[in-house]
Amino acid sequence: MNRIIELFRLKPDAADPMHVNDGVMAGGRRSSENENPYLSARRTWNDHMREVHASRNMWQMLALLCLLIALAGVGGVIAIGSQSKFIPYVVQVNQLGEAIAVSRADIAAVADQRVVYASVAAFINDLRMVTPDIALQRRAIFRAYAMLSNNDPATAKANE
Repeated sequence: MNRIIELFRLKPDAADPMHVNDGVMAGGRRSSENENPYLSARRTWNDHMREVHASRNMWQMLALLCLLIALAGVGGVIAIGSQSKFIPYVVQVNQLGEAIAVSRADIAAVADQRVVYASVAAFINDLRMVTPDIALQRRAIFRAYAMLSNNDPATAKANE
């Protein structure tokens, strides 16, 4: 742990008289110090405070690193959570209930031209139909408008 703290500790300048000889001797004094107990206590206190500051800087940097890792993890969970996890499938069954074909529902197959022609013909037939049967006329109108969007030009034309 002390090696890690030493990496972040400020290195004293060579011209700094307070740190000429940092070798601690007996009684909290250094080899170049005199016997003054007040200066010795001051230097000991300064050494203690330097270690406290270095320790504080270390845990603050470690806490910041942990915060960044946690934020990255939360961001990853949000990104994964916003993605769809369900893939819809369509299962075609025969008259006995046995599966004949299975395909993904989100990938549309190319429509057969006969189906397109039949849908267009039914749409035109529903738009042009005029009948005295009110229920039949109502169903034809609903089928025709089901194929139109509100802001389409075809809707404006059908309303005329």
